[in-house]
Amino acid sequence: MRTKTAFGFLAVPLGTAPLLVILTFSVLLFLALKATLFGLPLGLLLFTGFLNYTFALLDSVINDDAEPPVLSIEMMNPVSAPRSLVLLALVLVAFFTSQAAVYWFGAALGVIAGIGCAAILPALLAIQAITGSTVQAFNVLTAVRLIGRLGADYATLVVFVVAATLIGMFALSLAILPTLLKLAIAMYLWLASFCLIGGVVRERGDDLGLEDAWTPERFESDEDADQERLRTQFVDRIYAEWRGGAHANAWQSVMERVGQGANVLVELEWLYERIARWPDPRLANRLAREILPRLLAARRNGEAVDMVRARVRADPQFRLQSSGDLLQIVGLVRDAGDRPTARTLLHDFDRFYPDDAARTAATELIQQLER
Repeated sequence: MRTKTAFGFLAVPLGTAPLLVILTFSVLLFLALKATLFGLPLGLLLFTGFLNYTFALLDSVINDDAEPPVLSIEMMNPVSAPRSLVLLALVLVAFFTSQAAVYWFGAALGVIAGIGCAAILPALLAIQAITGSTVQAFNVLTAVRLIGRLGADYATLVVFVVAATLIGMFALSLAILPTLLKLAIAMYLWLASFCLIGGVVRERGDDLGLEDAWTPERFESDEDADQERLRTQFVDRIYAEWRGGAHANAWQSVMERVGQGANVLVELEWLYERIARWPDPRLANRLAREILPRLLAARRNGEAVDMVRARVRADPQFRLQSSGDLLQIVGLVRDAGDRPTARTLLHDFDRFYPDDAARTAATELIQQLER
């Protein structure tokens, strides 16, 4: 990686949105520290939120988004932070491993243990970012392949992570620096490390070959196999964003991908087919609301009925965006003999479509279905 490119990635945390996160979290964390024991809940909330934002920023760099992500309320939810919890566990393991080495074997071996942890951490984060799989991130064969294929770029990552750690520790130890500034420096170095990891993954993505992480064989190199690999990687990234709580960013990434395709409906359909398998139905519901009006316009009524049935089974609260499209679908479902699904779609019509002009037509349909 060229030096100019590397500095570009290191400057990403200084953009408006990440810089606001750094400044805001520094102030709030400072207040939590001042509150001592009473500030512990706030500190934990800030810590998990910052880790969630870290991964959202990493995904943004990998995806080459035009702007860094903005912090959302969803990112502050600790329950939706599996990647963050794994990272926290890794950091704690690295800390206690190095401290144990210092205690048992002296400072020299403690430093070696710390550098060893820093050397493997970028590989784990890169694999997890690409695949969205925590299990795959701990696949030793995958990590070795990634390190080997990145070569000098991976050495650059390790050097920067070690240097950032040492600089951060030195800054925190300086009594002359205000606590707010210490926290801001530490947060910048943390985000910069992730941005550099994401930048290396983005620049060298074609060389990584992580599609063969589970088996020794390589995927076929024909056009269909390449397209399938790219689609899988994209859905994995969206899954990681969604599980990390960055729902708005995930949806924006989906719509950007759809807009780049030659056929919007085709792009939406293959995305829906993958995402409909997730246990959380919300993103599949949003895709279905985009797809169904297009299916109706194309007179693909049978497919529209099948999709609506599937969405109602997954989430009885599913409704279409437009009341007109909903009434059309209800008629098709009724004509297909599925009156229970039709009644479910019309249930609480006023709540989903308040003061809607189609209320009279909906009432008539409800009366017909109750006969």
